[in-house]
Amino acid sequence: MRLQHAGPRHKADGGGRPLRYQTARPLNPAEPLLDTEQSMTIRPLFYRLFVLLLLLFPILVPAMPAMADIVVDRVVALVNNEPITFSDVTKEAEGETVEIIKKLQGQERELAINDLHKRILRDLVEKKLQLQEAKRLGIATGDEEVESSIADMKKQMGLDDEGLRQVITVQKMTPTEFRAQIWEFLTIVKLVEQEVNSKVVVTEKDIENYYKSSGKEFWVDSGTRVQQIFLHLSILGGSDAVARVMGKISEIQQRLKDGESFEGLAAKYSEDPSAEHGGDMGLFKPGELMPALDKVVSELKEGQVSEPVWSENGVHLVKVLKVETGHQRPLEEVRAEIDNRLKNEQLEKLFTAFIGDLRSKAFIDIRM
Repeated sequence: MRLQHAGPRHKADGGGRPLRYQTARPLNPAEPLLDTEQSMTIRPLFYRLFVLLLLLFPILVPAMPAMADIVVDRVVALVNNEPITFSDVTKEAEGETVEIIKKLQGQERELAINDLHKRILRDLVEKKLQLQEAKRLGIATGDEEVESSIADMKKQMGLDDEGLRQVITVQKMTPTEFRAQIWEFLTIVKLVEQEVNSKVVVTEKDIENYYKSSGKEFWVDSGTRVQQIFLHLSILGGSDAVARVMGKISEIQQRLKDGESFEGLAAKYSEDPSAEHGGDMGLFKPGELMPALDKVVSELKEGQVSEPVWSENGVHLVKVLKVETGHQRPLEEVRAEIDNRLKNEQLEKLFTAFIGDLRSKAFIDIRM
């Protein structure tokens, strides 16, 4: 698995510039990964995603000998006279999820692999452009930053030195190559923070204007927010099974009367997927629930819990969390959401323009 640094993709204009396509990569460096108040420290999310992908990679992408049984290395691109080789491309290809390609045959497979290589090459070109720009601007990443990042990564994932070594070995990387990957990533994140993220400005007026023009985006439909505890009972279950389920329901009802939370009991006992959310099933309009539950819910007030309700699947205890009337969410409630959305839109545009500017000033010779 290789860290890829090229950012958002866009199709070319009519001027004949090469098309760039989206490729799989762990993170987009246009995202604000750096906390400028913490000396360019990468946030833990990066480590979780990076190491998770690193660990999952052997499962997702088995070896691909058919893609390159014999590799005759050659220069496939020059970026300001710095070469990118075919082996660079094939190394990155090993980190792609190519299950679909593996199932293809003949010419179709060959075309798909060729397309994959071209997309990876475009990413490598953009990575090299960014590293060159970082060097020109004097943006540096020290060894201590790389080691600190690796130490944080190990801590996040509970790895010791031997565990990390095994992960690196599985990826067919050397420790030096692994550190180089981290160094490149940190350097490019710093570059994008300085040249792109720092230029993002969202004013209060921008937020207010977006809110006023949002139409139904922040509209909440009327309905009832429902919570349930569900115990499964097969239609083939005999009297003993019924007695066992009803005994458990009676116990839960008593514990509710004793003051235990519906949410906690749902998380512990409910056999519905909503259990992981404390039994919260979401918002329902009249008629959207199964008839037996729909009738009960319509008769409950906020905070009330039903008596046991039987269905063909089992028995339910239902609670009405909230009765919503149709309304527009207030600006204060959605302010942060709008702010993030506008910042992300600006980041996308600014990063695209930044990469476009680097491309326009560079000498790029593609030979593949």
